[in-house]
Amino acid sequence: MKTFSDVFGTYLPDLPAAVAAGEIEHLHIHTQRRELTAQLRFANVLEKSVLLQVQAQLRTALQLGRVLLLPRYPADQLSGGAVKEAVDMLACRPEGI
Repeated sequence: MKTFSDVFGTYLPDLPAAVAAGEIEHLHIHTQRRELTAQLRFANVLEKSVLLQVQAQLRTALQLGRVLLLPRYPADQLSGGAVKEAVDMLACRPEGI
């Protein structure tokens, strides 16, 4: 499986290591709307601020209207703090996604 760095490392050379290692499970590009959605599997829970920053950087680098990174985590990583991060990320998602 390709990692985030394999696909996007050329555009974002200073990726945080945890994001770079994320495995791309699904990638959807909507060319007419200039949108990219990526479902990524991470070994550990990432802070919302890290994912939002990478989304913004990728949106700028690829000149897209919207980038949405959808994280997935192993069940054993879902502690109380991780659940809060997941809820915060869901709150940031545009309606209909």
